[in-house]
Amino acid sequence: MASKSTLSALALLSALTLSACASAPNNASASAVVDQAAFATAEPSAVPAPGDDSTGIKAAAGASQDPSIHPTATQPTETPAPDNTSGQEPAAAAMTAAPSSAAIARSQKIMDGTWVQQDAAGLENYMDAVIHDGVIEVTYHLNHEELATPFWVGTFEAKPGNFTHVSRVDRAKLARAPYASDKETKEFTVQDGVLSFPMTYEGATRIIHLEKQHS
Repeated sequence: MASKSTLSALALLSALTLSACASAPNNASASAVVDQAAFATAEPSAVPAPGDDSTGIKAAAGASQDPSIHPTATQPTETPAPDNTSGQEPAAAAMTAAPSSAAIARSQKIMDGTWVQQDAAGLENYMDAVIHDGVIEVTYHLNHEELATPFWVGTFEAKPGNFTHVSRVDRAKLARAPYASDKETKEFTVQDGVLSFPMTYEGATRIIHLEKQHS
């Protein structure tokens, strides 16, 4: 049989329990008063984020170092400009092919021989030229063949077609010629089968035209 002290303790515990249960509804209603402002959803800022007109996603992604949000940008591969040089007009130098050595040799052979001034039969004084082995020798004929004296001896390089060559004098072969040219170079031009060069006498310059003689 329980002692009196034990029964007293149990009675006191039951009284405390009943008292707690009776006060619980008042405490619950008091704690149920909640500040609704604490749970209100914050409205988004009316000021748009930099770089975006509606949200701050782009700005956040730009500021974040997280690769899942801001992956490393892939640099675009630069495609080289197409090479259109094949469609360009070739340069003038490239369009004109240099004459071959065989063509030059043929031209030199054609030029070799005797060239006589046009209408020489009706002239008291006339000139003729002999071309051979890359050399041109021009002779001055005076007084209807009474006197023949060298006028020019120098280089001569023939080319295919019409051309101009600047001849360099062989001064040693003109040392004793009284009517020799005093020039160090002379320009010879071949145009449509006519060989021409300038001659200056007593301050006046005239162009001499020669034609090749065919045997």
